[in-house]
Amino acid sequence: MTALLTTVIGLIGVYIAFALAASWVNEQIATYLQLRSKTLIAGIRAMIGDAATADFFGHPLIASLGETPGHDFWAWLRTVLGLKYVTQVLPKQTSSIPQPSVTAGNAAQGAGSKNPPYVSSDHFAAVIIDLLQGKAPGGTSLATFGAAETAVVAGLNTLADPAGPYRPLYDSLMPIWRDARGDYNQFTEAIGSWYDSHMDRVSGWYKRSAQIMLAYIGLIIAIAFNVDTVQIVKELQRNTALAGALASATQAYYQRYQPTPSTTGSSAPAGTAPTMSTMPSMTVPCASPSACTCDSGFVVDNTVKPPVCRIGDATLAELPIGWNGQRWRDFVRYLDPNPQAEFHEKIFESDLWLKLFGLGMTTIAILLGAPFWFDLLGTIVNVRSAGAKPPAGNGS
Repeated sequence: MTALLTTVIGLIGVYIAFALAASWVNEQIATYLQLRSKTLIAGIRAMIGDAATADFFGHPLIASLGETPGHDFWAWLRTVLGLKYVTQVLPKQTSSIPQPSVTAGNAAQGAGSKNPPYVSSDHFAAVIIDLLQGKAPGGTSLATFGAAETAVVAGLNTLADPAGPYRPLYDSLMPIWRDARGDYNQFTEAIGSWYDSHMDRVSGWYKRSAQIMLAYIGLIIAIAFNVDTVQIVKELQRNTALAGALASATQAYYQRYQPTPSTTGSSAPAGTAPTMSTMPSMTVPCASPSACTCDSGFVVDNTVKPPVCRIGDATLAELPIGWNGQRWRDFVRYLDPNPQAEFHEKIFESDLWLKLFGLGMTTIAILLGAPFWFDLLGTIVNVRSAGAKPPAGNGS
């Protein structure tokens, strides 16, 4: 039982490391493609239609939430390195600050800016009301200030044209207006609630897109780094020194980032979700802090203070991850084990299916995510640490 748990904990450590790497890559791709902001646009377009969506994201209140991208190579490089704002200084003070003209649908405000990845329900309701007031005949939203209810009704009536571009916005808002029974405050609150409920669905859209991308990334990582679950399990079962060292490092990683037990008697919170910054370091505390000694498979790392024990490079090299000449020749042999055999015989004789199964298991493990394996690791570590239940006492 102990050997099995050691193998499982070591395997989970490998899964956590590669799941964290895949999640980081996925996040960078999503940021580069502006997946969050584009999903938000799709969600709002489904709510209010194309024309109203264009005016919505062109509104000064929404345009100001987006970032302005760099316009030259050095600005782009600073953005990539996370140093986009290091050159920012306070603007010079002036005696008079010009007041901008507040007009709904001012798309020029958003020219050259990235759309925001998130808009709060308060902002959404405020902009929708402003758009309605701006559509009221006879003036802008400032001209109707103080007569909000009248302006909203007039704006809604202006959008009622069945062939008009704003008809989707009208069809969505009219049931909310009727339900509010003409109460302006209730109307604005209902718009915010409508937005929140719809954004729950939009969040699901984003998660599905991110999961699909993560599946492809996991598959690429599994193949590129030859992370074959079947081969890893076989090696951990055969090489007890490697399995023990990897399990010890993984358990130390969990204990380093596990939640602090509650002192109020309430149940402990769930495990802290690991991030790229908490990538397993494969280190454990020294067995003897006074004169740092390490268990088998570990070496003393004096580059940090206090010294720690880390898994030796020779030990890690025994983990069957990555490609080398022998592993590549084995893979080629999987593809064509018997050149003289018929095709259907090759298919059944080949070990390629076992190889694909191992890579597929790794892909699924990466798709489950590091938080899942971190929580599972906590359960297994607790079981492993509990030991055998002591016999019941005779009492007194």
